[in-house]
Amino acid sequence: MPKIAKYSLSSFISFIVDYSIYSLITYLTGYIILANVIARMISSFVNYNINYKYVFKNKKNYYKSMVKYYILVIVILILNTLLLRLLSNIINPYFAKLLTEIILVIISYTVQNKIIFNKK
Repeated sequence: MPKIAKYSLSSFISFIVDYSIYSLITYLTGYIILANVIARMISSFVNYNINYKYVFKNKKNYYKSMVKYYILVIVILILNTLLLRLLSNIINPYFAKLLTEIILVIISYTVQNKIIFNKK
């Protein structure tokens, strides 16, 4: 299976985790930013482990690549939160979450492929 297909599957699994937690917390509390942060914290751990072991099959130090990955997570989370906040003022917060994730997945793949899990 090509790396991009594995990444897409990994991203989809992580998205299901993220979106489920986001939806539940948003439904229970109404706080979309809190829901977004908690969901991202949990789904990022799932995503990192799938990507490390199966997508990029990285042989580098687990913790070294994890530090790089979580720097990316923080940057993506900031962008995600800003975009989500902007879009949720215009459209339904659940659809805003979907649109935000679609936009940011391309950036995340590029950075993971070229920097975090680069085999060079």
